[in-house]
Amino acid sequence: MTRSAWRSERVARWFASLAVALLALQLTACGGAQPGEELAAASAAHRAQVRFSVRDLGPAYAVTSDASLGINDRGMVVGTRGASSDQRTGFVFEHGRFTEVGSPELSLRAVNATGLAVGGMYSPTQPARAISYYKGVVTDLGTLEGGTDSWSWAVNDRGVAVGDARVAGVYHAAAFHEGKVFDLGTLGLGSYANGINDHGDVVGGWQDYDGSWHGFIVPRGGSIQDFGEATGMSGVGSADKINNGGTVCGSAGFPTGYHGFLWREGTVTDLGDLGFWWSVCMDVSDSGMAVGAAGVDWYGSAAASFWSAEEGMIDLNTRIPADVAARVYLWWGSGINSVGQITAWGWDFAEGANKAYLLSPVGCP
Repeated sequence: MTRSAWRSERVARWFASLAVALLALQLTACGGAQPGEELAAASAAHRAQVRFSVRDLGPAYAVTSDASLGINDRGMVVGTRGASSDQRTGFVFEHGRFTEVGSPELSLRAVNATGLAVGGMYSPTQPARAISYYKGVVTDLGTLEGGTDSWSWAVNDRGVAVGDARVAGVYHAAAFHEGKVFDLGTLGLGSYANGINDHGDVVGGWQDYDGSWHGFIVPRGGSIQDFGEATGMSGVGSADKINNGGTVCGSAGFPTGYHGFLWREGTVTDLGDLGFWWSVCMDVSDSGMAVGAAGVDWYGSAAASFWSAEEGMIDLNTRIPADVAARVYLWWGSGINSVGQITAWGWDFAEGANKAYLLSPVGCP
């Protein structure tokens, strides 16, 4: 990295940190500044009653297994439009403006604090390739030596992207950085990396030979490990994200059902299911808040969910303005940043279409 590029990145991170601090004040300063325990109590009370404004981001490609709505701490959102996998176009939403990214068949999944977005590009005549997007430039991130295709699912603030790359018909979890591709290993029938924190810890999923899915973790400098074996959890279906405090967001079978969970240093938190049959955890912020969904059955309706330590799991549809809830149903939570802004998919009844939405915490109740 050149000195000027390094300086620009430091400035971008400083402004991102300032934005986070200002938005955090909005969340925690209910009733004005108060000392010590009184301030902490006011902050907890506010978070337990938090409500959200809703910004319509337009139609979005809403196949949850193959797309995402990424968000960084500045509130920059990236995602994908298109009715099918061969008509995808990435988009960026920032400062109230939209930017369409690339030609069709391009998908954006995640974005870091500096605005570096990652995803993939597909073409009927070319193998899929992991890509990055920064300030109007799309870059092919490459694949493993001897490999045929790749995809990127997440990126940290140091610019390290993770995803997968296929070699000899088997998908390997992979990392992409400064023009190089690193093999993180594979388990069973294949592995893909879905989350990375700023320390370099990686989580993802792998498929067993019986067709079942499990989570994995790659500690910084370590090797790929089955998440259940590494943590003592059993029946882990996925490990999807890891925050900078080492908290892992995933989904697993519990005695009460298939639920989203948070794991940190041996402690497991079952996020519940809103009284339905299942739930999933899709993302966890550095402040420990999580988003996902809960539903009645795998093929029926779901509700976008938000979890906090103060309140547990709530249905996001109960915390948006009544006039919005009358015309929009939020069915899947995708991403959350450190100040509680959330990306979600929802159904617009008037237009009969799936759309992307940005939810932002509003003032004190």
